[in-house]
Amino acid sequence: MKHTPKDGNRYLKYVFTESALKAIIYYAQIKQFYQRKLRKTNAAVARTIVAKELARIVYYVLTREEPFKNFKGIAVNKSESWPRLARPVRYQVI
Repeated sequence: MKHTPKDGNRYLKYVFTESALKAIIYYAQIKQFYQRKLRKTNAAVARTIVAKELARIVYYVLTREEPFKNFKGIAVNKSESWPRLARPVRYQVI
């Protein structure tokens, strides 16, 4: 069994894990990657691997100042079912 160090920011870990959950749902290419990892490990480990890949993408986008192009060599397209509000939220000015 491999030892995973507990270093790093726990809040960033939480945010990237939540982002991984949404990415798995709404991006078919990321879901395929997740399914491949899920065949070899359990769900928590597969989700963590996706979260780490998303963190790596964010790091390279911020350091190189280049737009995001692909996920693990696969072009990623947002699905048509991206979550949208059923109706816009209207704020009242008091």
